[in-house]
Amino acid sequence: MKKVIAFTVCFLFVSGSLTFGQSETSGTILNKSGINNSVNQADGDCNTVNLGSLRVLDSKVSGYVINISNVKDSANIANGENNIVNMGVIEIDDAAVSGDVVNESTITASTNVADGIDNEANMGAIVIR
Repeated sequence: MKKVIAFTVCFLFVSGSLTFGQSETSGTILNKSGINNSVNQADGDCNTVNLGSLRVLDSKVSGYVINISNVKDSANIANGENNIVNMGVIEIDDAAVSGDVVNESTITASTNVADGIDNEANMGAIVIR
């Protein structure tokens, strides 16, 4: 039993890749966001709202993924059903990315809204699918 545990721990440290939201990544993922006096709201069913965040889902990424966002006095709102609202966000979904992805955004006194069914609203965002 001790040999199996030692082998498993060693394998995890040597593998060199990071799993992030069902993704395989090598390199660096950095999210530096400043959020001040802002609202992130989801009303309804199966809505997703992201304010100053970085998401990597079901993807293979090598290189740097860097999100630097500053959001102030803003609202990020999803109303209805199956809506996605991103503000100051990098979202990489079901993609293979090799190289660097950098987003630097400043959002002030803004409103980002997806209302209804199956809508998407992006502001200051990089979306790769």
